[in-house]
Amino acid sequence: MRFVQRKPISDSAEKYLSTQRTNIGKSSKKADFSSTTHWENRRDTIVKHGILGILKEMAGSRERCMYCLDSHATDIEHHHPKSLAPYSKMFEWANFLLCCTDCGRIKSNQFPLDENALPLLINPSEENPWQYLDFDPLTGNITATYQVLQKGFSKKGQVTVEVLALDAREQLAKGYFKTWNRLVKAVEKFLKTPYLASEFIDKLLEKDDHHLLGWCFHGTGENEYPFNELKQRHPQLWQSFVNHPELLIPATQEKL
Repeated sequence: MRFVQRKPISDSAEKYLSTQRTNIGKSSKKADFSSTTHWENRRDTIVKHGILGILKEMAGSRERCMYCLDSHATDIEHHHPKSLAPYSKMFEWANFLLCCTDCGRIKSNQFPLDENALPLLINPSEENPWQYLDFDPLTGNITATYQVLQKGFSKKGQVTVEVLALDAREQLAKGYFKTWNRLVKAVEKFLKTPYLASEFIDKLLEKDDHHLLGWCFHGTGENEYPFNELKQRHPQLWQSFVNHPELLIPATQEKL
């Protein structure tokens, strides 16, 4: 999972969504109301307004699922499920993500809340996932990060891993593991024979199918070999990665 910068939609798209938010109040009171049917009857119009296209732009050139980053994203996903009230969220731009078939099926209508009724499922368009998630280089699994000050594992991280089964999908772990090994080999090669920094940065970004560089430069991965050695031996290069546009995190989030 990675932080994705939400882009603006057109005025006409926002106007359409606003109208739908207003109208659904009456529609949802009907005895035969179905959130799934209601959405499907309007999905094509939403797509025609360019919303799916903007989500794909947000996902990047690979158009990876915003939850797992392992599979090609296929459709509009509702972070707050469309099957749960308030139904107006079905048409909120801030609630739209892009996800793959597997993540959509596994997540379904799960949406745990904390004691203050706030979502425990990470929204990658609003927060830095690596503040709550960790990566196990030995297994390729995504896990919840351990928060030292709280003396326990991140609750939001634990819930997100559980809801999306991020630590129980063999193919997902294999994908992350392969990406990690590619990054390790590239860094080891650079440490052995350094070359132009800009070329090295581009090479690592090209090999990073699962945004593990976010974990390496904004998470606990900075403590793992060979990234800890890269940080020690090339501090200026390290800072270039930290500040790179593709690895930036929300300004409201503090680096671990």
